[in-house]
Amino acid sequence: MRKRAATAASRVLAPQLRDEFEDQAGPIKILFRQPASASPPVLLVPGSFSGAWIWRGNFLEYFHQAGYEVAAMSFGGHGQRGWSLWRRGLKAFERDLEAAIAQMRAPPIVIAHSLGGLIAQRVAYRRPLAALGLLSPIPLHGVAGSVLALAKQSPTSVLKLGALALEPRISRLGEAPLGIYSSRVSKEARIAVTRRLQAESPLVLGQSLFPRTTHQGPPPCPLKFWGAEGDHIIPASEVRRAARDMRAEAKIFPGMSHIMQSEPDWRDVADDILAWIGRLALGKRHRSLKRRSPRIAPQRHTGRR
Repeated sequence: MRKRAATAASRVLAPQLRDEFEDQAGPIKILFRQPASASPPVLLVPGSFSGAWIWRGNFLEYFHQAGYEVAAMSFGGHGQRGWSLWRRGLKAFERDLEAAIAQMRAPPIVIAHSLGGLIAQRVAYRRPLAALGLLSPIPLHGVAGSVLALAKQSPTSVLKLGALALEPRISRLGEAPLGIYSSRVSKEARIAVTRRLQAESPLVLGQSLFPRTTHQGPPPCPLKFWGAEGDHIIPASEVRRAARDMRAEAKIFPGMSHIMQSEPDWRDVADDILAWIGRLALGKRHRSLKRRSPRIAPQRHTGRR
C-alpha cells in the first residue's frame, strides 16, 4: 500500500517532459523541407499550455507526407515559468508569430489552434498569408463567453485550467477539464499530452477574455474554421459565430473535443484541411488563366478581322 502511494506521488511530482529548444527565446520551428515547390509552406501554431510538440505524430508529418514544406512553432517562454513567462501578453505572442512567418521562404498557410488561432487572426491583418485555417480558435471577440458557459457546466474545470497556468502537473490529478478530450481519446494519448503540458502566461490568458480589436471584416486571405461538437473550451457554437462574423466557412466534427491532435480521427481534420488548400490552389490557377485569356484572344482572331 505504501509502495503504491509512493509510486503515485512520484508520478504526480515528476517534472514535465521538455524539448531542448523550449529553453531558447523566441519562436522555435521544426522544419521538414521539401524540394522546390509552387505550394506555399505550412506553419502550425499551437494553443495555450502547449508548443510545437502538440503537432508531432499527427499533422506535422502528415502534411509533410502530402508534399508540403511544413514547420511547427512554439511561443517564447513556453516550457518556462516565472516572470519571463508571466509578463508575456498578446503583443509578445504576436511578435513571435510574425518572426516565425518572416523565417518562411514565402507567405505561409497558417494552421492555428485555440489561443494560437486568436494570435494568428490578429497577425493576419498586417502580415501577408497564403491562407489561414483555424482549429477551435479563440475568436477575435474573446473567450469570456466560452469560459462563462464552461463555468456553468463545470466550475471545477475552470479552476483546473486556471491552476494549470501556474503548475501544469496539476493536470495529472483527477479528470481533465470538461471538453479537453473526447471519450474516444485513449488513456495513452491523454498521458502523452498531460506529461508535456506547460505553464502559461496569466497575462495572455486574461487578455484573451476580452481582447481589444479594431478590425472590421475578415483578414485579406482565404480563411476557414474547424470546430468540434464535444468541445466545451471553444464550443462549436462559438466557432460557427466567429465564422459568420468573418464571412467564412466552418466545419464542425462530431465526436471530437478541443485537442483535435490527440483524437483517433485527427486525419479526418487534416484531410479536410488539405482538400481546402487544394481547392485554393485550383482557384488561383483558374484566376490566373482568366487574367491571361484577354491578351491571347485578340492574337487568335486577328486574321478574321
